Amino acid sequence: MSWTYSDIHQLKISPESVSLLTYKDNGWKLGADRQYDFELVSEDKKLEDAYAVLKTRLDQRFVAVLADNPTKPLWEIPVKHLSGFSGDQGVLQVGRDEIVYKSDNEERTRTWRYEDIDNISSSGPFQLTITTFERAKLSYGSRKAFNFQLKEPLAEERYNDLWLRLNHGKGLEILGSYRAGDGGR
Repeated sequence: MSWTYSDIHQLKISPESVSLLTYKDNGWKLGADRQYDFELVSEDKKLEDAYAVLKTRLDQRFVAVLADNPTKPLWEIPVKHLSGFSGDQGVLQVGRDEIVYKSDNEERTRTWRYEDIDNISSSGPFQLTITTFERAKLSYGSRKAFNFQLKEPLAEERYNDLWLRLNHGKGLEILGSYRAGDGGR
């Protein structure tokens, strides 16, 4: 079986498995997209090498369920990830090009390149939401929100810097020119 890249709705990789979600309907599941799951059978092998290759070649349809090591994290903060009826503990590391959530629960660990993130928001210094392009079946627009309780306050300067980093590539360069004091000229 083979797929063209345009056939792939989402490719999720973890250290020991790959999940491929296609656009093809699964008739037995009321039209839900068909998913193929592959697991490593050798316990001494991991998919980190495949991740290193894929992260530079795939777009927002790529989901990394593993923790990359950001080169020189700008900052990190201990968090509790809220999910459904439970949560898990971990740390958020913010790097120059990515955010890594290292969880005690490996299945909830994530590495997001900035282009994989749709938005961030906060309702105060002890809360942060990261909305990603990862597919969420029960959310509007299929975006998945990761809600974090922060165990330390997030300084407003750090939040603003992160917001600017995320939105720089989305055509918001005008903010930088106003910030520089030239009035956008």
